[in-house]
Order: sequence, then C-alpha cells, then structure tokens
Amino acid sequence: MPGHGHQDIGSFELHGNDERIFVDPGRGHYGEIGEAALYRSAAVHNTLIIDGADPYPPNKPYYCDEFRRTYGEPFPKVEISNNTLKLTHFGYKRLKGIKEVIRTWTFTNNSMDIMDTVNGRGNHKLDRVLVTPLRTECNGNNVLLYGDNSIYRLVSDSYPTITIMPIWKSYGCSFMGTAIIFSLEENLPWTGKMRLESLQ
Repeated sequence: MPGHGHQDIGSFELHGNDERIFVDPGRGHYGEIGEAALYRSAAVHNTLIIDGADPYPPNKPYYCDEFRRTYGEPFPKVEISNNTLKLTHFGYKRLKGIKEVIRTWTFTNNSMDIMDTVNGRGNHKLDRVLVTPLRTECNGNNVLLYGDNSIYRLVSDSYPTITIMPIWKSYGCSFMGTAIIFSLEENLPWTGKMRLESLQ
C-alpha cells in the first residue's frame, strides 16, 4: 500500500436516489496514532477485515523490492460482466492460512448483493464494515437506513454492531455517521452475503 494510501482494497461508495448510502469517511488530520491512524485503516472503510489486520502492510521507502513482491503480488484482479463486479485480492496471504479474498457486487433494479469469499484454512475472525451518513436502526440481523428520499434494509448472515463516528468532509469539518459492523468467527473456506434493498 502506498505511503499515503488508505487501506481500502475491496471498499466502495454507493449513491442512489440522489443520496449517499455508503461512503468513504475521509480523514480529519495526519498522524500515525489515534484517530488519524484509524481513519487510514481498513476498520473505517467499506471492506472485509481478517483477524483485525489491514489487508496490506504499509509501503515504507526502506522496504526492499523483494519484500514488496512478497507482500504486494499477485496484483488484485477485477472482472466486470453485466450487472456484476468481482474483485479478487491476495493482501491477506501474509496471514497464516489465508489464500485469497473475493468480493462480488451484484446489482438489480432495487437491490445490491455483496458476496464475500475467503479461501484458505483455519478459524479466523471476519469483520465486514459499512459506513453510512444515513440514520440507522437495528432490527435483529437487519439494519434499516433512513434517507431523505428512501428507506433501505441491510440484511446479513450475522448480527450487526452499530458505532457512531465522524465522517470528514474536509480537514476540520465533519458530521456524525454510522459504522455498521458484521462480525463472526468462521472456519475457512467461507462465503457470506449482505443484501441492501430499497423499500421505497
């Protein structure tokens, strides 16, 4: 990952009906500790996290080319067909038992499915994070998202944790949003799905 990059492999933004549904929360200021480091990490990006680690180690200028090849290759692959986008990356291969992560987005007229697959072996903690500026309400393993123009339902295969967090419009300027986190421990290989559907 580049020195100034964010740990956002597999992340995305989603806008619909003239509203921002899932967003990149930006960053309030530079730094290597505390909130500044958190907002560069995978923990606040719309992606999948394994064992609490970022997908890739940070790229430091003193790393040798062999280190970069070992932890940076093979490069991510993207496949697009009709209403589907598929991303395969190998950033977690440095963790014991992990081979590859595959995230597939499938879109219909009023819904989006996110299918995550982690290939490998062993038991691992998996966190799927989604950041939204919309008001949220939990109902079992469903999360309702209330926009000005629409209501959405987010359904997953595990129960969510909701955390209030700043979303940064620019340095020094933020508003409160929500991180929705679906966590579980699973033996690999594993596949899980999240669905977002518009209710109106």
